[in-house]
Amino acid sequence: MNYSNYPSEKLNRPQFTSALHKGLGRAFVYVKRYGLDEVADIVKQACLHYPVLGMEAGGGYNAWLYSMFQQTRYYQEFREAILNALEDETNQDLGDLFALAKEMALSGDELARSIVRKQALNLANSGSSINNVGAIEWIEVGGINALLELVRIYSQRLLKNPEDENIPVWDFLDNQTHQQFENKLPDYIQKEPILKAYSDYLRQYKGPDAPPTPEELEARRKHLFEDARRQFTLESILDDAKNKRRYYPGNYVTFGRHATKEELAVVFSVLLNESDEEVCLRLLWVFSRNPVPALSEKIYFWAEGESEKLKGASLTALAWNSDKRIHELGHKKLLDGDLLGPNRNIMKLFVKNYENSDGQLISDAVVSLNPAKEDGDAISHSIRDIAERHKDPDLAGALKWAYENTTSPLCRYGIVIELDAIKQFNGAILIECQYDSDEDIRSLAKEKLAHLSQ
Repeated sequence: MNYSNYPSEKLNRPQFTSALHKGLGRAFVYVKRYGLDEVADIVKQACLHYPVLGMEAGGGYNAWLYSMFQQTRYYQEFREAILNALEDETNQDLGDLFALAKEMALSGDELARSIVRKQALNLANSGSSINNVGAIEWIEVGGINALLELVRIYSQRLLKNPEDENIPVWDFLDNQTHQQFENKLPDYIQKEPILKAYSDYLRQYKGPDAPPTPEELEARRKHLFEDARRQFTLESILDDAKNKRRYYPGNYVTFGRHATKEELAVVFSVLLNESDEEVCLRLLWVFSRNPVPALSEKIYFWAEGESEKLKGASLTALAWNSDKRIHELGHKKLLDGDLLGPNRNIMKLFVKNYENSDGQLISDAVVSLNPAKEDGDAISHSIRDIAERHKDPDLAGALKWAYENTTSPLCRYGIVIELDAIKQFNGAILIECQYDSDEDIRSLAKEKLAHLSQ
């Protein structure tokens, strides 16, 4: 492929690092055009430690990294570092290391193949909650025989402990491998009766080629709802908040999503009569995914006040409501350029409180921002959500800014979709997206370019 026509200047090291960590195509093109000599340490570090903790299932990122060093003089150096790290089972990046080692093994590296096998089987024998890490990679490398090795281990574990809750089921297989193995399973059991333990275990589950029926989906939804209602009660949430338990919103948000209107009204009443900031913060978290029962002056006070914690949580709570005053608050903050830090949630206010003139105002407000990761991700997600709902061409500048500043390939894919919807997926962004780390973004760009060339 000819990369010389790619319209971009040579990146400096900070620019390359940022692009590599986000998975932007310009990092890939840099390596193909200029080689690794000036950035080998940056790429190797990205291989050893998944660089963006907030990335949501960046499809193909590890294969993308692998392609940068695969046919270079740095291969042996990278290979040694990756395989050594993979042999440390306490490593927090095992999943990504397995993915890189798998790419090496599929390219014919026998040492990588042997280490993928050894570590996958070690983890399968461990019985820990991460025992299925590496299983997919070993099956992709070793095929049915690799799967059979793993199933022997799972069967032995089940015979020792029928209540073992960490045994993987069919959901870690692709459809073709699952079907092949299922067809041969009776023959395998005849030769190795021990495998019947795993076969019996699987009868509780359906394979990936048998999606749940609408009735089963509804039953599952009902079960999750009832489970949440049992686990998170009004009394327990109020007690947790009063005693300042939990330092993250999870439990409070889950309760809020499943609470009745009457329960939410009780929480809101307690919130309005509470003065302790830490307690108020936890009660506000209940309204992270649903509207507050009333637009109280206290919520507006917190949204514009000095407390950073209460400001962010209050803005998130207000964002689920539609009201002229909410729009006025967002409009004022945009004009002030006060969008970072605790005000990063301001942009959420426009999802349900958008007016025709807001698109250009939002684009003008963000264009000069140089955000930290957390701010960039939060604002970019909100811009994507606004564009998805309102399809305003005036948001083009904001969407292009979000493309540059999100670290999430899932968000970036959504941004590209919205740029295309307003006929702005073109120029340098379109060309660059051919080389993105995300498979879906690459496919979308290539399809668009093919269409344009007709």
